[in-house]
Amino acid sequence: MERKNIMSDNPQTLFPIRELSELTQVNTVTIRAWERRYGLLKPQRTAKGHRLYCTEDVERVKTILAYMAKGVPVSKVKALLAGESTQASQTMSHQEENDSDWSLMTQQLQNTLASHNLNKIRDTIRELMLNYPVNLCYQRIIEPVSKKLTATTGTSISEQAAATLLHNAIIEYCILRLNTKAAKKSGASVVLICADQSPVWKLALTAIMLNDANFSVIFINQSCTLISWFSLVKQYGDSTCVVFQEGVWRAEDSKKIKAFSAQQDNLLLCGTAATLAGIDSQKSVPNPESILSFLTKGQASDENSI
Repeated sequence: MERKNIMSDNPQTLFPIRELSELTQVNTVTIRAWERRYGLLKPQRTAKGHRLYCTEDVERVKTILAYMAKGVPVSKVKALLAGESTQASQTMSHQEENDSDWSLMTQQLQNTLASHNLNKIRDTIRELMLNYPVNLCYQRIIEPVSKKLTATTGTSISEQAAATLLHNAIIEYCILRLNTKAAKKSGASVVLICADQSPVWKLALTAIMLNDANFSVIFINQSCTLISWFSLVKQYGDSTCVVFQEGVWRAEDSKKIKAFSAQQDNLLLCGTAATLAGIDSQKSVPNPESILSFLTKGQASDENSI
């Protein structure tokens, strides 16, 4: 895809939903949901019924994302886009009301998790990801719920089990998303690897974000030992390999990793272990939330990082 042709001088240049997704980093399924459920987009159609968009739609999606970033739920965005001054001003000024909507969605997820019904949990995660970009799902709902369920003190066995089901459902959803036809991307290849004792589910959310940003993503959904991920980084020498490690490296491992990192130009280290070890900022990022912005450095500013 040549984006310079899409974003040409002609504002009425038309392009399919796949290219709108690549330009805005919003998944095609979410774009369709915004159209069907909330009337946020009105694409033109080909004779066969395929959606066509123009540069005005790109700006419209960016505006939708900007409102959501300010805490406006998707159900209240249409009034702002339509310029309905009274309702729009109320929506933007009533931050407490907006926060209440997010709190309600958070509580709904907590209630579903408490049931330990995996199918319902899967449906809830899928519904959230359908309506909102991954970064907002993480910031507003998933992270607060996960923190509550995995707190070091005061959590019950039932809550710990609920956290396991939540994280499992996120990983499953990621694998499903990456294996759809629409997920086959033509951009730079990225391999995501999780080291021992690190939350694989966080890397799964990053995998979806990278895929939506047109990266071709390989997501390793099992934790890897030091020897294993050394081997994978070498094997995928033509791809950027991101290794996520929380905690602290042992002194012996730290020495090995630093030497290995110096030899592997395709390696990006991620997490507290690399930060605490003093790995150069050109070769590391502090957390999975930072991976997308690091990899798109020098490109158009990224508005959708976690």
